[in-house]
Amino acid sequence: MRAKGLVLVLVPLQCLCRCSGGTCAGAVPVLVLVLVLVLVLVLVPLQRRCSAVAVPLQYCTNSQGRAARRRAGAITTGGHMTTPFFDYDNGVTTIDAQFIEPGIASIHLVEQGGHFAFVDTGTTHSLPVIRDVMQAKNISANQVAYVIVTHVHLDHAGGAGAMMLEFPRANLVVHPLGARHMIDPTKLMAGTIQVYGADKARQLYGEIVPVDESRVIVAEDGFELDFYGRRLRFLDTPGHARHHFSMLDEQYGNIFAGDTLGISYRAFDCDRGPFLFPTTSPVQCEPDALHRSIDRLMQTEPQAIFLTHFGRITPTAKLIDGLHRRLHAMVDLALGLENHPHRESRLTHSIANYLFQEARQHGSSLTDDQIRRHLAMDTALNAQGLNVWLERRNRQ
Repeated sequence: MRAKGLVLVLVPLQCLCRCSGGTCAGAVPVLVLVLVLVLVLVLVPLQRRCSAVAVPLQYCTNSQGRAARRRAGAITTGGHMTTPFFDYDNGVTTIDAQFIEPGIASIHLVEQGGHFAFVDTGTTHSLPVIRDVMQAKNISANQVAYVIVTHVHLDHAGGAGAMMLEFPRANLVVHPLGARHMIDPTKLMAGTIQVYGADKARQLYGEIVPVDESRVIVAEDGFELDFYGRRLRFLDTPGHARHHFSMLDEQYGNIFAGDTLGISYRAFDCDRGPFLFPTTSPVQCEPDALHRSIDRLMQTEPQAIFLTHFGRITPTAKLIDGLHRRLHAMVDLALGLENHPHRESRLTHSIANYLFQEARQHGSSLTDDQIRRHLAMDTALNAQGLNVWLERRNRQ
């Protein structure tokens, strides 16, 4: 279309110049018309094609990425982007796990001296994504030394068993309270089916593959892993889940926080920076413990935070204060509805309105419908988790 447009424009222009004795001085109005045709026939179709490619990458165009010297890449098939990934400083790559839709969940890849570790795995459905990125980076399966899961919720660890089959020399690093669920995921999958139903659970997460116990490393609080000269320290960070740790990459000041330091989708980024809010998913949400875990991680003075949802953010006091404030606000909403007969549904509605207003005040350029759509899944999960917390609190 673009080549044909150029022909349609340039041929009449050539004829016009000939008719003017080799000059176009007498044809200014016609030249203006020609320029308009260029815009219509050439630039507009090009803009449409560029927009079609850029929409899935909306979440990766922000000032935080530039500050981190990020290089964005994508695996393409038939001219269409299928797997975006982002290379940061210090050998860290963030891969889009392609969970539900782009920009929702990430897998982090850490490189040290030609050896690799994955931090969080996405689901079993994410394995083709991982293969694509490894092929693009010329990484062999035998170069993967560790698969690390911050906790065993299936958007973080559902693909661990499949990855362990894929990488024969790798060991799995997991929290003490999560290890048994990786070795025998029967109860983990049963609980997921109870929430979603069998068909939906398998559609979201695939089959959960057990991990050979001999290849499991249990990381107690303070456990240190020598990753080929790069020290990785594991801190117990309950609150989102009791089986949650966060990993400190001490040499570079990176924290791989899983869900402890909340959710920050790149679609909400604006001139004020990232929009960060807590996740209180069921069934082990404990707000007081989560506040303590947030403070513990910030005491390490991190230079960068890598979230599973989604990617890299730069920590500031204002950002973390906002995380604490939003957690307090959601807890207050839950306590205010403690005796309501339809507590969970009302709480879902209240949290949805609260986070919508917070995102709007943050300065998000998204439309109202886009904001609500981006927040809908987490709003429901946060309400479910706080509802379970209230039930457990009332039984004590």
